[in-house]
Amino acid sequence: MSNVTIQLLAEEVFLSPTYMCQFFKQETDETIIEYLTKVLIEKAKDLLKSPDLKIFVIAEMVGFENATYFTTVFKKITGVISGKSGKVCK
Repeated sequence: MSNVTIQLLAEEVFLSPTYMCQFFKQETDETIIEYLTKVLIEKAKDLLKSPDLKIFVIAEMVGFENATYFTTVFKKITGVISGKSGKVCK
């Protein structure tokens, strides 16, 4: 995945980054970063269904440079730990 920045998003919708962040938070009750992180984790959940892919590969595929940080974020959002075998474990 390519890096998405708030600046890039703001330019796409012709808003200042500050205003866009405030507007997004007001309308969705979550920050842009929280939303994008959820999108990445949903993509990772789909990739975890493939037994061929290792956790560190999935982490890189969805944009995390560090597999340990990925598993921490994954657990925080989903409430479960991603297993090494590609299965999601409780």
